[in-house]
Amino acid sequence: MAGISKGFETNQMSDGGRRSSESLRAHAACWRRSARRTSPMTRRWRRSVRRTSSVTLLGVAILLLSFCLQGQARSRPVARRGAARRGAARAGRTQRSSGDVGVSAEVKRLMAGLRRDRRSPRAAVYPMEMMDLTLAPKSVRALHHRAASLGGLDPFARFWVHRFWLRSLLDQGKTQRAHQVVGRQGFAPAGLVVGPFPDPEAGGLGKQFGPDRDDGVIPKRRYKAGRNQVAWRPIRVADTGCFRPARLLRPVGQGVVYLAVGLVVSKPVKAAFRMGSNGDYELRVGRTLVGRRTVHRSLAPDQDVWPVSLHRGWYVVKVKLAARQSDWSVCLRVTDLSGRVSKGLRWFADPVSLERASAMMGPAGSPLSKVATGKVVRT
Repeated sequence: MAGISKGFETNQMSDGGRRSSESLRAHAACWRRSARRTSPMTRRWRRSVRRTSSVTLLGVAILLLSFCLQGQARSRPVARRGAARRGAARAGRTQRSSGDVGVSAEVKRLMAGLRRDRRSPRAAVYPMEMMDLTLAPKSVRALHHRAASLGGLDPFARFWVHRFWLRSLLDQGKTQRAHQVVGRQGFAPAGLVVGPFPDPEAGGLGKQFGPDRDDGVIPKRRYKAGRNQVAWRPIRVADTGCFRPARLLRPVGQGVVYLAVGLVVSKPVKAAFRMGSNGDYELRVGRTLVGRRTVHRSLAPDQDVWPVSLHRGWYVVKVKLAARQSDWSVCLRVTDLSGRVSKGLRWFADPVSLERASAMMGPAGSPLSKVATGKVVRT
C-alpha cells in the first residue's frame, strides 16, 4: 500500500514538471508571435537606437583619443621653449658676467655719493647718472627703494630719484603706474590749450594775441589766428609729466600757444612754480606776471623755479609759449619752497571751474588778482 502511494506521488510530480515546461514553451511561442506582430515603426526605432548608441560610443572614443594626442603635442613645445629659455638665460649670464661687475661697481659708487651728499641739491646728479645704466626692472625697483628711504634726502634729489623709477616704468609699458608717480610729484595733470597763433616775424612773447586781452580763461570764446578760428581745447599731460601741444594743434609752424590750468589753494602758502621748457615762455598766476624766460634749450623738468606767496582761493595759471620750430613743450609743477609736494595745493582743469576761477579773480589789486613774487631760482 505504501509503495502504491509513493509511486502515485512520483507520477504526480512528473506530471507537474511536464506541465510547467509546456507552459514555458507556450509563453515563449506567444512572445515570438507578438514580436513578429511588432509594428515596422517600432522595429525601425529599435534599430536606430542600437545604431545611435554604437555611433555615440565611437564618437566619444575618437574625441578622447584626439584630446590625448593634442595634450602630447602641446607638452612637447612647452618643454622645448622652457629649455630654450634656460639656455638663453645661461648664455646671457655668461655674456654679461664681465659687464655686471662694472655696473655693480658704478651703482655702489653712485649710491655712496648720494648717501654722502643727500642733504645738498647736488645729490640729484647721482640719480641722473643712474638713468644711463642698463639695469633689470627688479634692480631698478630695489635701487629706487634704497635711495628714496635715505633720511634727510634733499627734495630736488628725491624728485630725480622718482624720475629714475619713472623711466623704468615707461620702458616696461606700465603707463598707468607711471601716471600715478607723476601725479604724486605735483605736476599739472591736464589743462586747456589754444593756438597756434602765427608769428612769422618771430615777435615771440612781445606780441599780443587774443588770450592776452582776457582775464583768466573764457572756454567758449573763439580767437582769430591768421586765416583760422581757434578755441580752447582740453589737453592731458604726457607720461613724463610735460605738456606737448604740438601733437594736438594744427597747422604746425612758428607761432604762439597758450596753456591754462587751475589751482586751488586751501590755505595761505609760499609756493614755488617749477618750470621746464624748450623755448620762450611767460608765466602768469591770476593777473600777475610771475616770470618770463627767453631761452632755447632741451626740455627737462624744474629748469626754473619761481617762488610766490598765494592766498586761499582759486587761481588761473596761464603759460604763453613761443617756439621757434613749432615744438611747444612745457613742464609745470608746483611745490612748497623746499621742493615738497604740498597737500594744500591742488590742480584742476575742467572748463566750468576755470571760468568760475577767472570770474573770482575780482578787480585789479584784490588778493586773488595779484600774488607776491620772489626772485627766480634757475637750476
